[in-house]
Amino acid sequence: MRFEHLDNLRAILMMLGIVLHSAAVFSTHEYWLVSYERTSIYFDWLISTIHTFRMPLFFMIAGFFALMLLQRYKTRKFITNRTNRIVVPFISAFLLLNPFQNLLMSMYYQQLEAPKNYFIEYSISHLWFLVNLMGYCILLWLGIMVMRSLRIKVKILRLPKQAFLAAVLIFPIFNISVLAAGNLGVHIYEDLVLLGQPVTFMYYLAFFLFGAVIFLYKPWVELIETNRFIYLSLTIAALLVMGSLFEMIPAEPEGIFLKIGREYLETISILLICLFLWSFFARLLKASSKVMKYLSEASYTVYLFHHILVVAFVILINLNGINAHPAILFTCLVALVFISSLAIHQFVIMRVSRLRFMFNGR
Repeated sequence: MRFEHLDNLRAILMMLGIVLHSAAVFSTHEYWLVSYERTSIYFDWLISTIHTFRMPLFFMIAGFFALMLLQRYKTRKFITNRTNRIVVPFISAFLLLNPFQNLLMSMYYQQLEAPKNYFIEYSISHLWFLVNLMGYCILLWLGIMVMRSLRIKVKILRLPKQAFLAAVLIFPIFNISVLAAGNLGVHIYEDLVLLGQPVTFMYYLAFFLFGAVIFLYKPWVELIETNRFIYLSLTIAALLVMGSLFEMIPAEPEGIFLKIGREYLETISILLICLFLWSFFARLLKASSKVMKYLSEASYTVYLFHHILVVAFVILINLNGINAHPAILFTCLVALVFISSLAIHQFVIMRVSRLRFMFNGR
């Protein structure tokens, strides 16, 4: 089976990075790499909304495709495919793009007197998800190898659709267990070299594995892609319950049961939102489109290059003292970065075979 609509959805999620990081420039939190002096709380809302579903859904789709590749290819071909598509672009961007981005930032903030610390702090930047993806694929491959050594066949099953609801309901338990381990003294909030915080790695691992499980059970795929209004209603219900609960529960509840309840509802709401978006776009993107096929092929280049382009354009805006409404600048920034990154893909990456391999793994 081909799942072009999932390829297209994955491309949309990657390209949303342009919107996310452009919005971060105008955030009132001032936490991003470069910022504009005029900010707006509406960009905080936009960032929060995109954060809610973007990476969970991306890793869910990644898990779906990873297990599909493991089923389709032998071990060597799977490793070669994942190395070419994940490791090679990561190394290329890590060595060629990020240092230049950090140099721009160092010069802009006049921190050239201590470039080492600055370079180390922002060395990974937007490539963190590729590091996580490498780790998830390795764990999935090891798990499948163990099951095969035990002569446990990994095959597509036809579990009843009712089992899907059970899987959704127990899904948050994984995340709750990770947080419980942290409360018991396990160091899940300390930053590790390349990996970031273990709690983040484990959080997205749950969505990756859930996507892999969806691939195994064909009725679940059919259920997701044919009943979007069911998931819409479930999502709305979950959000209403979560919203009313959050009004009663403080952001840092003291009771253990309140903490668990808050975490459970928040995680299951995010999962339902992801399932609804999967269902919605399965219908919307089902028809083959040359435009979406092109954007899907270009999405990797767009993601790898958009970050440095946002940084560079914002530095130019600030240095030239351009004063405009944040909404206008945001719109122009998104359009400018999108067009520029597509141009890099079309006129540079795709025309040089070595660059195509370095930044697309093909």
